[in-house]
Amino acid sequence: MNQFTHIDIKGARTNNLKNIDLKIKIGSITCFYGPSGSGKSTLAFHTLLTESKRRFMNSFPSDVKFFWDLPNVVDVDSINPVLPVWGLAQNNPIIGSRPAVADIIGLSDQVQKIFYLAGKNTCPDHEVEYVEKGIEQRLQSLLEDSSEEVYHCFIAKNDYQKVVSSHVLPSRSVDADLTELRDFNSEDYYFELFRFKKSKMDKVSKSFKELNLTEFRGNFLIVSKSLAESFYLPVKSNRVCPECDSEEVEVKSYEYFSPYNALGACDNCQGHGMTLEYDIKKLIKDPSLSVREDGVSFLTNKRLSMENSRLKNEMKKAGLDLDTPIEKLPKAFMTLLYNGKGSYCGFNELFDYLESKRYKRSVRIFLRSIQTERVCTVCNGTRVNQNVLNVLLNDLSYENLLSMNLGEAYISLLELKSNLSKSDLWPKYKSSYENAVLILEKANHLGLSHLPLTKKARTISTGEYQRLLLVKYLSYSGNGSLFVLDEPSLGLTKNEQEALWKCLVDLKEQGNTIILVDHSEYLQKMSDEVILMGPGAGNEGGEVVYQGKFKKSKFNDLPQDLYDKKRKGSLEFKELTIEDHALKNIKLPLNQLTLVKGGTGSIKTKLLIEGLANLLSYEIKGEKLFFNDAKVKGLQYPMDTLDVFSFGTSPLRSSSRSSVGTMIGVTPILRKHFADLPVSKSMGLLAGNFSPNSDLGKCTSCDGKGTKVIDMQFLEDLEFTCEDCKGMKLKPLYATIHDGNFSVHESFSLPMNRVLPQVRMTPKMKRIWEYIKILNLDYLSLDRELSSLSGGEGQRLKLLSAMQKEISNSVLFFENLSFGLSKKEMAKIVELLHRLLSMNNTIVLIDENEFFEDYAHKIMKM
Repeated sequence: MNQFTHIDIKGARTNNLKNIDLKIKIGSITCFYGPSGSGKSTLAFHTLLTESKRRFMNSFPSDVKFFWDLPNVVDVDSINPVLPVWGLAQNNPIIGSRPAVADIIGLSDQVQKIFYLAGKNTCPDHEVEYVEKGIEQRLQSLLEDSSEEVYHCFIAKNDYQKVVSSHVLPSRSVDADLTELRDFNSEDYYFELFRFKKSKMDKVSKSFKELNLTEFRGNFLIVSKSLAESFYLPVKSNRVCPECDSEEVEVKSYEYFSPYNALGACDNCQGHGMTLEYDIKKLIKDPSLSVREDGVSFLTNKRLSMENSRLKNEMKKAGLDLDTPIEKLPKAFMTLLYNGKGSYCGFNELFDYLESKRYKRSVRIFLRSIQTERVCTVCNGTRVNQNVLNVLLNDLSYENLLSMNLGEAYISLLELKSNLSKSDLWPKYKSSYENAVLILEKANHLGLSHLPLTKKARTISTGEYQRLLLVKYLSYSGNGSLFVLDEPSLGLTKNEQEALWKCLVDLKEQGNTIILVDHSEYLQKMSDEVILMGPGAGNEGGEVVYQGKFKKSKFNDLPQDLYDKKRKGSLEFKELTIEDHALKNIKLPLNQLTLVKGGTGSIKTKLLIEGLANLLSYEIKGEKLFFNDAKVKGLQYPMDTLDVFSFGTSPLRSSSRSSVGTMIGVTPILRKHFADLPVSKSMGLLAGNFSPNSDLGKCTSCDGKGTKVIDMQFLEDLEFTCEDCKGMKLKPLYATIHDGNFSVHESFSLPMNRVLPQVRMTPKMKRIWEYIKILNLDYLSLDRELSSLSGGEGQRLKLLSAMQKEISNSVLFFENLSFGLSKKEMAKIVELLHRLLSMNNTIVLIDENEFFEDYAHKIMKM
């Protein structure tokens, strides 16, 4: 590998790349930047990372590759050399319900090994270490009270010959069926070791030492002289609590500390840390309604509507008023509701019935909609079996460590080092300890100290998830690898970006190569080299405009048409609480743009979106955006407020056939446009005839995909353009229908700025088209796959799809709108926000990017 000084890329043509040749210095930090859609993510991720990963995986034996999903072949002539590659994506993928923060950063495995090797198990009731009972103690508790009874200790013949000697014969023996105790017979199964009386138990210990039985790990046979008593006694016993005599459950491997297997997972929650419970707030969403008004929302489901009628009948028989609000009905109503009576079966029986139908996906989805996660009462959210929760490292229990956040865990492990390093086992777990400390150190540097170890990974923000993966990568020990990181500065303050840079330099100095795709001027300035992609987006991009040291360019595309009017009043509250967090005495000016900033750990999103937006939505519409314990005091807002919207950074949800056109709702309008043409009507064509997802229109040869794939078993799959439809996805007859400007295929494959101005637009379509132009997305084609979009394009497209209807007199919450955007694109975002202000909306923007400070009416720091 040392013979190469650069990664040499030749003929890169993926997506919009224009046959690029590029060299990237090995052992350096290179930053790609440029307009969203210019090809920087395509070059760094869809070309370099994907092809490096594919070729590296292809070096594995065929039987190994069979179990892996190999990346598709990318359109590039060559990449040389191919380095082991790690990639940081732009979003928090949909992952299971079990992974937690500690798992994502690789901390769990290290901690589990430390506690297994160095921990001491203690009794959960008395918090004292288990001890092993001596042979005498165990015999005392097993023998009869008679002190003069003689007992004989036997051992199997084969064990006797190993432990004692085949040349030293015993005095007595006994057969396998214990029918006769007699003088030694070499044919018997058991040979005598010694004999003793209960009144003289000290002989047992003496005999053990004389015969050197302390290392023996088999079983003894203890029999009385009369053979009336007999039992087996293992030499090594389970340890017990010296206080209560309860036996220890032996921890045989570090997997007992993991929630990912049956050995370690909590029996109650199966390693999830949470249990699902039926939530009365979801079963009865609005208790101010009466039963006659269908206040029991659970029973309004079509499948359960019959029970709703039966409940009303039973209420009449019981003298319960159908028109009284549910919250004012007596306790007898809730008893009837759950237990049932007469013809009405009750909630409990309905729950059992639905549980029996869990094999149906629709039933599982419905059940989840009426359940709420609660912290497991057995493991307290730690996810592991209670048998290991009391294992101690000095005074730190495994349960206490798992209950900490990353900052507290870092301090606790540092404090333990002096004692741990004195142990004889220190060499065995030293590496795990040092790795754990390094991981926690990196997490604290990146501002993640506030995150609990057991916080579910799927509940954290995109920015936090990005940094957790960064911690994992930055804790990597090794050289010769390639790291491709997309927007690692997302949501970071200037100080946090400086800490990030120090970590990147450490990774580089180990001998690794780092590629960043980032719009942070700080990271660009500090990088060894920058590569500007452009000059524009889409077909106007895909070229290397500049490569070299960072040069600051003057920004001239300032936002236009800014809203500067003021409206009296404010949205305010005295106190907002959610979980253990609180925010007091906040006033947000109406019809203005409020920019909210604050370092990592200020829980801006939780308080303002999961808290304020959630409660405001419930006050205005009676609908919650999130089910949580958020509460607010003294909430005041204009009575003419119509709605509440929340726009986060969650990834685009899509199928493999989702496209830009289907996402923003333009594709159905264009299909209808072609279906209304005279030629289409004469042929009896419908809108479905112009859809590759419909049996009416899709090419039958390629099933509407435009390409065919040949499975080559252990070799790479071959993909080629469908010879029947020529890649148009539709039946050729329909794909070539012309409206005088473009054919059907051209209308979906050409940039929107060429096609849509030629189409007659409805008022809704005109509004969408205006937003498309403002957000600078008009260069995209309608059939562009969502999976091929850059992070910035995806962010703006998601915003556009959420604004399909005209929004006015509402409160809008936005988070990290600068994600993946250049200054020019952020200027367009500012224009859109101010246009929304002109429609009498109030906007709260949570974003750390300094660009927005000049265009916000109020800046609130948390």
